[in-house]
Amino acid sequence: MKVLHVNSYYSNGMFYKNLYDIQINNGLDIDVYVPVPFSYKKTDKNMGSYTMLSHNHGKYDRLIFHLKHHRIYKDIIKKYEIGNFSLVHAHSLFSNGYIALRLKQDYGIPYIVAVRSTDLYTFFGRMIHLRKLGVKILREADRVIFLSETWLFLDFG
Repeated sequence: MKVLHVNSYYSNGMFYKNLYDIQINNGLDIDVYVPVPFSYKKTDKNMGSYTMLSHNHGKYDRLIFHLKHHRIYKDIIKKYEIGNFSLVHAHSLFSNGYIALRLKQDYGIPYIVAVRSTDLYTFFGRMIHLRKLGVKILREADRVIFLSETWLFLDFG
């Protein structure tokens, strides 16, 4: 199985490295795509040979969700042979989940999405214009992982 992780949070800390290393040690073939702004300074952290840190959007692009994620999507399909993957793991509902949704729509690759409290409080709570998109990402996902038990019993329609 070849898995593409889309994880915009990996550049902020090494929390995920153990997860990825365990997957490698268990025989999974993984790639980790980490979209970062052009202004991001490369660190000396060992993020693993499976990781691609990709500078592909401006610092202020985050203010316009669809512009930023269109740039990220164009970048990911340019950098990978997407058809070689059997699964995409989106590490957040909106930012990474949107990319996974587009990959499923365009290439038919199933995806799993992790839902964080931040996704629910910030995006569903404050960015009302993106709620429909969030629900669509959840409905199209092959599996949904809630990182907090608090959200397990919500009904997203």
